[in-house]
Amino acid sequence: MGTNSTGGTLAHGRLFETELSGSVIDGDDYITMQPDGKILRPQLIARVRPDDGDTPFQLTSTGASEATPDIIAITTTETTTGKSIPYGETYSVWRVEFQGGSARIANLRNSIFVASVTVSDGEHPDEFVVGFKISKVYNTKTDVVIGQEFRQD
Repeated sequence: MGTNSTGGTLAHGRLFETELSGSVIDGDDYITMQPDGKILRPQLIARVRPDDGDTPFQLTSTGASEATPDIIAITTTETTTGKSIPYGETYSVWRVEFQGGSARIANLRNSIFVASVTVSDGEHPDEFVVGFKISKVYNTKTDVVIGQEFRQD
């Protein structure tokens, strides 16, 4: 499955050091299913124009989502199902990357982000909407070094 993505917004999240909001100018998204039919592999490439007029940038995302009957119905049918999948209801984790843009978003380009998603029908048959909650991954300092976690002293 593939589609040309138009529309959409990016709103500032609590964990972002950079205030950022923008609109999707254009993009493409695809979903493939693993041969066992249990996991969907979505991919998104979108060009985003910041609301403040700064240099547009590319947002890419790939992930793994549990292929539940409701998600299959929403993403593959050409009719409106009336279904919505809230955040966290099924296993769905995506990796998000920021590329290009101005120096103002350098910290976003140099960070790792993961996202949880929600999926629901679009306004028209053969459309569906995906919402992201994007979080930055931070490291945690510990005293553990490789191998120590397996010792049985």
